[in-house]
Amino acid sequence: MFEIKSRSGQIAVDDKEYSDKIRRWLGNDEQLYKSVYNQSVTSVFNKYIREEALFNPLRGKRPISKPKISDLE
Repeated sequence: MFEIKSRSGQIAVDDKEYSDKIRRWLGNDEQLYKSVYNQSVTSVFNKYIREEALFNPLRGKRPISKPKISDLE
């Protein structure tokens, strides 16, 4: 029913400004920054309903900004 695949890929970050932005996102953690260049993505495909979900562990490290207006407002 499910098809699971894991893929890895490499990217290049040549832009100094973007590189600095990534470092800030990752809390200036050099280990995490190095992992940006070689990322793994796991895909889960549901053959029955033909939907797919992608999972990238590094995305979980990205910052989440708080909304300007709370849910209660």
